[in-house]
Amino acid sequence: MSFQKGHLTNLKHGHSYNRKRTPTYTTWQLMRNRCTNPKCNRFKRYGGRGIKVCAQWKKFENFLADMGERPNNKTIDRINNNGDYEPGNCRWATYTEQANRGEMHGRHKLSQKEVDAIRELKHRNCPVTQRRLGKWFQVSESTISMIVLNKIW
Repeated sequence: MSFQKGHLTNLKHGHSYNRKRTPTYTTWQLMRNRCTNPKCNRFKRYGGRGIKVCAQWKKFENFLADMGERPNNKTIDRINNNGDYEPGNCRWATYTEQANRGEMHGRHKLSQKEVDAIRELKHRNCPVTQRRLGKWFQVSESTISMIVLNKIW
C-alpha cells in the first residue's frame, strides 16, 4: 500500500485512488451486491431469481483478468439473461446495445414509433408513471428512463 498526502491510494486490488473506486471495480461490487444482498433494491431481479456470480469472480483480480477494464459508456451485460455472471456469458455493452436486445431478455423490442410515443407522453408531463409505461410497452422502468433521458434510441 502506498500513501500520498494522507490518502490511501492503492488498495490490494490496485483499483482505488484517493479512496475512489474505478468504474471496473464499482461494476464488480454492484454485480456481486445485487446477486448476494437481499437488502439490495435490485436483489429480487438477480439473486432473488437465482442469478449468481461464479466462484472465480468472487475475487476481483479474476474478474478483471477475464473481463478486462470496463470501457467508457459500457456496463456489464449477461448474454443469456437467465444465466449467471461468468466468463462466456458476460460482455461489456452500451445501454443501447442492451435495450435493443430486449426481445432476447424476454421483453418487447420497441419500435421507433413506440419510443417517440413514450417521449411524448413524458415530455407532456402526462401523469403516467415510468412503471406503468414499462408495463404498457413490456419493457423495464430503467429502459423507459433511458429513453426519456435520450440515452438510448
